[in-house]
Amino acid sequence: MFEHKSRLTQEEWAELVKSGEMSLKRVKNFFFECMVKGWASGAEAELFSFGYKGYQFREEKENSKLVLMDAYCVGDDGNSSGFTSIRYDESPVLWTMYYLGEYSKEAIPILKEALLKAYQDRKFYGGRGINLDDGKYEYCNDIGAYSQKDPFLFFQGKERIEEISIGALEPDIKGWHEYMGKVLVNFE
Repeated sequence: MFEHKSRLTQEEWAELVKSGEMSLKRVKNFFFECMVKGWASGAEAELFSFGYKGYQFREEKENSKLVLMDAYCVGDDGNSSGFTSIRYDESPVLWTMYYLGEYSKEAIPILKEALLKAYQDRKFYGGRGINLDDGKYEYCNDIGAYSQKDPFLFFQGKERIEEISIGALEPDIKGWHEYMGKVLVNFE
């Protein structure tokens, strides 16, 4: 049976990175592999002990130690918050994203479509969706701040869904989320 320590030291982490066993590319690929199987896909969520719903995935490789948790809560009025985190075994979190906002029920299908498309295409838009227009609603994602080296390292932005209405003076906002996230360890 495989035994492990509960936490890695900084030196042990540095050795994993130096050896090539752990890389930013591996963590980012794991993010996309998991997210295509999560909420945006329509998969059934589990209820976590802390009251949020969501998904937890372990990397599907022998002796793998990457774990992703995607957890969220939604009020009856559509207000929501959540987080996605990736950790190595039982060590502290390597990468995290937080979001909060609100969405009306009629906006959920285009939200899921925009998210799933970005995840399937393995395009990182702040961990959120690709800009999309389905003829009735428009999903817009504005990554306001991000790392020039790689947006996966640090990002912050806001997404919204508007009902398309020709001639309207103001857009009819059907929902929005603000989000932010970053890598919490050194991959160099």
